Amino acid sequence: MYETLKNKFDIISFYSNTELFYSYTVKISLILACVSTVAFFCLVAVRFFHDRAKQKALARCKTIEKVLQIYLMKGLKNPKSQLLQSKKDYFYLAQVGEHFLQNFKGEQRQKILQLFEAIGLYQWCCKQHKNSNIEQSQVALELLSNWKNEKVFAILCQSMQHAKPQIYFIAMKALAKFNSFKAFEQVLATLIKKKVPYLMASHVLKDFAKDFSDQIVQFIQNQESKRNMKIAAMIAVEDVIDSDRLLELGLAYYNNSDKYIRAKAFHMLALSKKKLRKDVLYFGAQDNYVHVRQLVADCAYVSMPEATDVFYILLQDDNWLVSNKAIQNIIQMGSAGKILLEKVSQSSSLSGQRAKAFLMVSEV
Repeated sequence: MYETLKNKFDIISFYSNTELFYSYTVKISLILACVSTVAFFCLVAVRFFHDRAKQKALARCKTIEKVLQIYLMKGLKNPKSQLLQSKKDYFYLAQVGEHFLQNFKGEQRQKILQLFEAIGLYQWCCKQHKNSNIEQSQVALELLSNWKNEKVFAILCQSMQHAKPQIYFIAMKALAKFNSFKAFEQVLATLIKKKVPYLMASHVLKDFAKDFSDQIVQFIQNQESKRNMKIAAMIAVEDVIDSDRLLELGLAYYNNSDKYIRAKAFHMLALSKKKLRKDVLYFGAQDNYVHVRQLVADCAYVSMPEATDVFYILLQDDNWLVSNKAIQNIIQMGSAGKILLEKVSQSSSLSGQRAKAFLMVSEV
């Protein structure tokens, strides 16, 4: 009897606990559903207002652009009242103004600069380099580079010391517009001090390369120059210096211990369009860096017919990118290239097999 009652109470207790569990589960599910719904609508609202603000900004920029066009064509009695209706308009005008200055020269360009000084935009830009708003600082620095005076030079030099790459990169690019050796020295010193990545540094130095190629070449040749900046400098001048200079630098660094410097050296040798010694080509063809071996194929193409043996080596390369690059260069030789492939195809080696396979595909 006691056992029967106990079992009944256990069953009742189990069902009551189960019902309680399910009720809590349902409540928690409803709460989570409500929270996720609210979060979804909040996200939609944020996107809606963000898009709306963006559309308003674009509309205002278009209005400012039209006002500037009218000012240039006909003139306006009070352009400030139409261009600067709120504090935000300084930012919008700076954006539109930079675009205008890129497309106008001579008297019209000078007229725009004088307008910006008269309505206070120049003064606004001079204060923005310390602004915590990165976007405003960027736009202001870009526009300031159109005034080449001591005040702007000092602001740009100060902005180069900024912690954010977005700021110091624009400041360095802006200083290049001064076309002065002082600006070049300041920028180069800052690039070295900040240890800027070589790709970013090369973009900056390219703006100086046309006017200061000799100084950049001297920097490359300086044994004390750091590896990172040496690569950046090589990238910066490769499209500016003549073929003799390219050959000189390439031969100086083709056997460097750093694979990236070796790659840049062989790239310079390929750009020089000069015939190379066999020992230089053999050295590159046996390099452990794939990109170097690919570039040797370009160098060998220029050095034909003396470089035939080098193509044999490249066609046997374990990396298909190298052998493919070699075949591409052989194809560019026309009938002479086809004769070379036919000779190579007679061999039972890997290079012969690859040449034979390519000839079969080309015939199809």
